[in-house]
Amino acid sequence: MRLSALVLFAALALAVSPRVVAAEPARSAVTAIGVHLWTHHVDGRAGCLRHADGWGWYVYPCRDRTPGLYVRLADRWIVGGYENSIGRTSVYAGRTWTMVEVLDGRVALDVALGAVTGYDRASVEPMVAASVRVALGERVALRLLPIPRIPRRTETAAVHVAVEVRL
Repeated sequence: MRLSALVLFAALALAVSPRVVAAEPARSAVTAIGVHLWTHHVDGRAGCLRHADGWGWYVYPCRDRTPGLYVRLADRWIVGGYENSIGRTSVYAGRTWTMVEVLDGRVALDVALGAVTGYDRASVEPMVAASVRVALGERVALRLLPIPRIPRRTETAAVHVAVEVRL
């Protein structure tokens, strides 16, 4: 595992650990646990692009199996990890905001800004992710993350699917 991934894992562990100072309330309490399930690539034949150190770009099929776990914290932080579409482990951390809620909060549009590892451009890259949360019950929700086609990064758009349980 890369050093940057280890550093990010350590930051994640500190973020979800109980506060040491007793006078400070535990604002980082875990409010939800999520499971990354899979990513459907719209045109999987187009493939993912991956940079091969000094050799340029080459195309190979994207992986649809992208399992992982994440936690949401009371102070809007989200931390997690997953196996990405190019077959590497990605670890991420960021802050989330709910932009719109409809149908009495059963459907919501959320945005996350943060950092992610496991891709080719840099050891840690910026992360911008929009997701649609659809309540399946009182505590369970389906989360859909549209992933646009990004020129010179990937030749396919995708939709990522996760399930989240509110604690």
